[in-house]
Amino acid sequence: MVIADQARIRRDLKPMRPNDEATIELKVLTSLVRDRTRDVNRLRSTLTGMFPALERALVLTSASPLVLLDGHQTPAVIRRMGTARLPRWLRARGVRTPEELAATAIDAAEQQQSGNLHRPRHYHRDLQRVFYMSALTSVRYDPNSRTFYDRKRAEGKRHTQAVMALARCRVNVLWALIRDRRLYEVAPPPATLH
Repeated sequence: MVIADQARIRRDLKPMRPNDEATIELKVLTSLVRDRTRDVNRLRSTLTGMFPALERALVLTSASPLVLLDGHQTPAVIRRMGTARLPRWLRARGVRTPEELAATAIDAAEQQQSGNLHRPRHYHRDLQRVFYMSALTSVRYDPNSRTFYDRKRAEGKRHTQAVMALARCRVNVLWALIRDRRLYEVAPPPATLH
């Protein structure tokens, strides 16, 4: 709406044609940004699978973390480098604030080793909606979810509160599966006698 309104009001805007130099440059820049975003997302996904504590600690859109990851990808290697060698290694490669980045990486490696991994404090509202809708659907089709929902309703919770509690429970289960590197196993239903 804002772009359309500006196009309607302003008289200094020139029409853009498909073969104009500015249009071609804009297409090239857009494709470069799209490729970079795809690469950063791929890096995040890979890093989450092997070193989630470091993925949470680093801002992967800046150059310094990429220099670190280019040389050291695993918690064991980062711990072996230590607080003395890792900052020197980063400084030699032109990283700004190498001590801070090294401390962050070593702290993440220690968390990874100790298994002291915490869920993120911030959340994505669209993802929250996905889990809410998933929980809402599971109430209809999954007896375990229905039992949990009914118990929350019996405790005096409103419908939305009960569904959100179920969604949080499902997230906790998902988080435990990821943390423990296990697959979800559904218990077979009890045999019925005819």
